[in-house]
Amino acid sequence: MILPRPIAGLVPHSGPMCLLDSVTHADAAGLSAMVTPAHDALFMTPDGLPGWIGLEWMAQAVAAWGYLTADTGQEEAPRKGLLLGASRLQLFEHYLQPGTTYRVDITPGFVADNGLGTFDGAIFKTDARVAEATLKIFQPSDPAALTDG
Repeated sequence: MILPRPIAGLVPHSGPMCLLDSVTHADAAGLSAMVTPAHDALFMTPDGLPGWIGLEWMAQAVAAWGYLTADTGQEEAPRKGLLLGASRLQLFEHYLQPGTTYRVDITPGFVADNGLGTFDGAIFKTDARVAEATLKIFQPSDPAALTDG
């Protein structure tokens, strides 16, 4: 696996919804990604990015981890999944600043065969933790499980 690697192509998002810049580390134990929000980034306000956007950063890191650690034996498109919820969310900064580089780390808690899982996530500015949460996700192996029929 060649890293760093751009986030585009690792998540089922495209264009401005690819909120992370690149993945710098990925293995069975977790993933690290980097992001430096632009001044014109999606969701930017005059005060910066609202801290809750960090949940989506963590969720996209989980999606990238799922893609990079999948043992499919072939290059497939990233699978869609759902962020079911988050617990223990703590925002130590209410706004994330443009032009500042952040590291997003995720660590799997458990990932069941049916696609349910939990991940601990944290966002750092240099070595200072700016947000953390436990994410609950569902990423089924069959994408039809996410549709109405």
